[in-house]
Amino acid sequence: MNHFAIQHHSLYERRDGFHVRIDDQQTRADITLAQPPTNCLSPRQFEQLRMAFERLDDNPNVRVIVLRAAGDHFSNTASAQLEAEIRRASHARLAWDINAPLRCSKPVVAANRGHCFGTGFALSLACDLRIVTETTQYGFPLKKDDSLNGTFGWSHALEMIGSARMREILLRARPIAGPQAFEWGLATDFVADSDLEEMTDATVRELLGASATMHSTVKSALMDLDDPSSSAR
Repeated sequence: MNHFAIQHHSLYERRDGFHVRIDDQQTRADITLAQPPTNCLSPRQFEQLRMAFERLDDNPNVRVIVLRAAGDHFSNTASAQLEAEIRRASHARLAWDINAPLRCSKPVVAANRGHCFGTGFALSLACDLRIVTETTQYGFPLKKDDSLNGTFGWSHALEMIGSARMREILLRARPIAGPQAFEWGLATDFVADSDLEEMTDATVRELLGASATMHSTVKSALMDLDDPSSSAR
């Protein structure tokens, strides 16, 4: 059951598959994936996640959003039942929901430790900044029957790393470790796993030191430069 309560002057909201906390200063919001044991979200949960991003974007006090996950992995391999739900879902609608961080006018920081595969990887790629560690594994793994649950995140990754490296990821079905993800440009920062939270906090402080109007203007300009025909991002 969803609930909304005030705890120690911070705002906390639990949704199906994730929860949202706004800090005491009301300037930082953390969205934490909490769908054990894999942190993989269903299409319906991605819709709720998109609405959470939209509400935070409409909150004039929130300046920065952090996307993280509970446990050792950001988003691991989905169950067979969840994979079937993804196949049946409208891929255009699911892509719209996954790309909510991209449309958000505020900076979104993804803190990625452990496995970050499939739609979880696509969700991270839709964020503005990605922090990885030595435990991070990025990838678009093929299913056991060699089918695809969609091409979510492919165009974002292609823009960042180019065709040759993208083909290597997909054709060889190999995960990309945190250090290599940083080297290739898939991640914006690389730290020791024990320093992930500290680096995330430092990044948020840096972003809060800049103008909210500047952030909004930059993200709007980047959206205008993006190709509007790429509807299956």
